[in-house]
Amino acid sequence: MSPPTTGPHPSPAREALFRRLSEGATLLTPGARLSRSLREAYGQWQRDQGRQAWTTPAILPWQSWLEQLWEEATLAAPRPLPLLLEAHQARLLWKQAIRESGITALHPGALVDQLQKSWQRLHDWRLSPDDSRLHDDGDAGAFRELAGRFRRLCRQRDAITPAELPARLAGAPGDLCVSLPASVELVGFQLLTPAQAHFLEVLEAQGVAVRHHEPDEHGGRALRCSAADPRQELALACAWARRALLENPSRRLAIVVPDLQRRRAEVAHQLDKVLEPSALLPGAEPRRRAWNLSLGRPLAEHAPVRTALDLLSLMQGPAGLERVESLLRSPWIAGGDEERFRRAQLVRRLRDTGRPDFRLGDLLHHATAHDPASGEPRPWHCPRLAEALSRLKKLQQEGPGACSPSAWVDHFVRWLEAAGWMAQNLDSHHYQVLERWKRLLGSFRALDLVTQRMTLGEALGELAAMARATLFQPRTPPAPLQVLGLYEVTGLEFDGLWVLGLHEAAWPASPPPDPFLPLSLQRELGMPGADPGRELELARRWTAALENAAQQVIFSHPLTSGSEPLAPSPLLAHCPETRAADLGLDPSGEWEARIRGEAALEPLHQDPAPPVAGRVSGGAGLFRHQAACPFRAFAEHRLDAAPFPTVHPGLDAAQRGSLLHRTLEILWGALGDQATLLALDKAALAREVDNAVSAALADLERRQPGLLGPRARNLEARRLSARVREWLELEKQRAPFRVAARELRVTGRSGPVEYRLFIDRVDELEDGRRILIDYKTGRVSPAGWFGERPDDPQLPLYSTVLEEAPLAGVAIAQLRADGTGFHGVVAEEKLLPGLPARRGQPEVRQAMADWPGTLERWRSVIDALAGEFARGEARVDPKKGTRTCEELYCELAPLCRIHAREEEAGDE
Repeated sequence: MSPPTTGPHPSPAREALFRRLSEGATLLTPGARLSRSLREAYGQWQRDQGRQAWTTPAILPWQSWLEQLWEEATLAAPRPLPLLLEAHQARLLWKQAIRESGITALHPGALVDQLQKSWQRLHDWRLSPDDSRLHDDGDAGAFRELAGRFRRLCRQRDAITPAELPARLAGAPGDLCVSLPASVELVGFQLLTPAQAHFLEVLEAQGVAVRHHEPDEHGGRALRCSAADPRQELALACAWARRALLENPSRRLAIVVPDLQRRRAEVAHQLDKVLEPSALLPGAEPRRRAWNLSLGRPLAEHAPVRTALDLLSLMQGPAGLERVESLLRSPWIAGGDEERFRRAQLVRRLRDTGRPDFRLGDLLHHATAHDPASGEPRPWHCPRLAEALSRLKKLQQEGPGACSPSAWVDHFVRWLEAAGWMAQNLDSHHYQVLERWKRLLGSFRALDLVTQRMTLGEALGELAAMARATLFQPRTPPAPLQVLGLYEVTGLEFDGLWVLGLHEAAWPASPPPDPFLPLSLQRELGMPGADPGRELELARRWTAALENAAQQVIFSHPLTSGSEPLAPSPLLAHCPETRAADLGLDPSGEWEARIRGEAALEPLHQDPAPPVAGRVSGGAGLFRHQAACPFRAFAEHRLDAAPFPTVHPGLDAAQRGSLLHRTLEILWGALGDQATLLALDKAALAREVDNAVSAALADLERRQPGLLGPRARNLEARRLSARVREWLELEKQRAPFRVAARELRVTGRSGPVEYRLFIDRVDELEDGRRILIDYKTGRVSPAGWFGERPDDPQLPLYSTVLEEAPLAGVAIAQLRADGTGFHGVVAEEKLLPGLPARRGQPEVRQAMADWPGTLERWRSVIDALAGEFARGEARVDPKKGTRTCEELYCELAPLCRIHAREEEAGDE
């Protein structure tokens, strides 16, 4: 959908305004968007006059004009004038004022934001921090004190804030060396603050003509339309825009979203879905769109800037895994595109370590990893990344302790260049991002005025805050559809306008009063949010202005929000009601619904996977997955489909289980048999346990350095020692035994399926028979060992691989805080404490009664599962439906589409 290149002919009033502009008048607007729109309209008017070149008109936002006047006065003044602070400089001085006052804030950034707003309002209403009407107690008193400190800090630097410009310029306009225009044209101002009104009065006294321009009358009629909920309301507005542009691509349209900042991503997605569906495809190239959003995103959210901030933070110290992953996936550092698959492997490698954060040196170590045996690079070896990290590591070692903001900028630029940041060819969008980043660094340099030295942490924190506070929207060609906030429409003209969200709870708006100014003073002076009557009257005026902004105006509102019913705003009562169908709109007629509605069903026949060709290796998990759901076994053990490992601080359940396994392996290596255990007194046994725990923790720290801090290590040591000592009391009650094997590695085969097993422990009884023992820290039950599709075939699988000695039982050694004990099947009573269980588990009792037959049945089940897997049985068939998926924490649902299959079955 291509945007138009020409606009409509201006009205007589607008044409007269343009003539005055061509004669040297200055046109002022409340904001940049209206100024830009009027400049474009003025240029079109000049082209319509047949001109190819013209003097740039003085069309400026109010604040920009004031700053331009002050800059002109500063350059021409015979004596230095105060420096005009940038917003970031003022913000830093507010932070200094807060520190000096000793005030502790829960959210310092939010406090500074509000202080700046209150300072602006104070000057907009021509008040001073010394005004006697500002109380000396409560929040007003705190603000008065902070404002006084802030003003003192400004005076020490001979600086003023933009909020003070109207008073400064109005105080002595004749004394300032500025050239005043012959006339000032005001467009789009619904209300003037007292400071604005006073400055304009001063200008008129100096002979400047001041004119207020009302918008042209369009003679249209506003309609009111309802939707089921906010989502459908937005879909209707987008469908309306699409319909209008298809009928006439040159129409000027606008959609007004009152809460645009909160819904920005949702609005952009819906517009793309309706107007530019191809933009939603993966890997779609950026293209010119038929719509334009007025609200930018924080600069810190743009991908190249986020990468830059992540890189710089890595120079400071450890970075969290989420930030490191974002950095490694970024295409904006050296080799990002050519090494993207290797870097994806590197991300997985980092997750496998279990660590929550990494230093620059850690990343360099993993990026340069080689196999110690063969010397070949690991799959996650990233040479281009390693080169960049090496350069950064060297610069990190040379880094300063503390320096000025401008010096930090030099370091930041050098570091980013060393990393190859944004060194590739850039499109227009990313080039604009880069230029805006450079301007941000320029603003950071300017902080030299307000602070002389910063540590690296302080500098990075301030730079990140500045990037978050800077809204940025790349410039795009004019588009026929504008998406605006509620208060951006004034002064703009459209052919069609749709205003969303005008329900009774949102319109009239009820902005809160300023928290730092006395409420009585705000009411006395008529400040925003202090008087409901003022807000009602202002809302009426805004509603009238919206009605007059286009030939066709539609006000809409949702009927519900969540479970809350909503009614239209009473300010829309005079607007005739219409329905979506009357406008030719169908909220259910989106292209996805049409595709689904026109889809033809295709019979799906059972299609097994190819049979196993050659040997396939696996462990107990292969059999457990084949029994639970054949598709999972196929996906994980033949396609290598597996979720990314999750990482969190400390040890997870699997790591704690492995630590316990290792402790018991070391301990029984030292003890050897029950007789030695019984011969130890309490103190000696405690020493043996503590030694085993310490050795196991040392092994863990060698494999995953930094995973446990000193306190966490001590806690784990105490927990392990207590659990193991409790368990050994149970081992003392057993029939005599010796430990024949620990962490036994064995291999079995069933057809082409070769499986490798790690048996925690094999005990030998006095008569030579053996018992297999598997340590568990989770909840388990031998009831899951039986049937054609056993829930947990691990121990039955173990029973098939030991043939050199008779097997007297297989058991789980459960070690948990809420209870320890043996669970399993034994050939006879009194071999293990608590077995057989006195109650329940009839399958276990039956298995014990026919122990040789149980071993044979287990062998048959294992062979059957292996045969299914080898034949390619890969049907999506979880044993107990989605309950099996939940119990086994299966994350393959997007691949097997089990939920979609169940929905389809339910529909049938």
